[in-house]
Amino acid sequence: MKFFGQIRSARIVIAGLCLAFVPKAHATKRALLVAVGSYPVESGWKSINSENDVNLLIGVLERQGFAAANVAILRHEAATRKAILSAIQTKLLEPCAAGDEVYFQFSGHGQLIADNNDDEIDGFDEALVPYDSPMKYQPGVYEGQNLIRDEELGDLFNQIRRKLGPAGQLIVVIDACHSGTGTRGNSVTRGTDVIMADSSWIAGHRSRGTNNLSNESFATKDRDGAAPLAPYIAFFGAAPNQLNYETTDDQGRNVGSLSYAWSKALNQATPQ
Repeated sequence: MKFFGQIRSARIVIAGLCLAFVPKAHATKRALLVAVGSYPVESGWKSINSENDVNLLIGVLERQGFAAANVAILRHEAATRKAILSAIQTKLLEPCAAGDEVYFQFSGHGQLIADNNDDEIDGFDEALVPYDSPMKYQPGVYEGQNLIRDEELGDLFNQIRRKLGPAGQLIVVIDACHSGTGTRGNSVTRGTDVIMADSSWIAGHRSRGTNNLSNESFATKDRDGAAPLAPYIAFFGAAPNQLNYETTDDQGRNVGSLSYAWSKALNQATPQ
């Protein structure tokens, strides 16, 4: 399943807000913000400005009805693979109920990794890079086991959608790159063109093209067609084969380009 892969412009973000945050009677709004900017030096990842994304979003989420008690945040060393998956489970999935609204955002590095179940046309899964995932592939030592693959997230999010039901809402924002083959200028990038795979695998799959996002990710019902799922809106900072670049906010701070556009759009929106 291709969880990542679509690009959404700020214009589309603004247009969709009237659908995304329409208040529902007795609905609870829950959010999990993950910001990994200060990776271990030995990991090979450069530091980025993910912390600033959180600072942009906290205020606007509160104005959209997300109570502080229902907004969980994982920063830097706290955002390991285990901690991120656990927080999705305990802060979003377990407490959510039918009709609730759930928001998940990841700001950090993104990376491609060799597909492990042959469901990707291009041979690569997209993955989020937690604090405890080094950049380089080392056969028999580190082969990307701490990365969070698109399919893992997709499965968790479908469980959330099942609990939320058709009256609920899931919103996902990924301000990271999913990989790429080049750079432009001197902008700060949120990812790498270093793929987590053996060199022979990379050579054999580079020419196979990039898969599109599976419609299954946004299906309205379970695979068996029985249980209705909550509507699902996702915004990505880059396509699967692109790097994602930071920008500067109104105060001149480096921030995620998607987070900046998204926060500006939310600031212009009313609960109606």
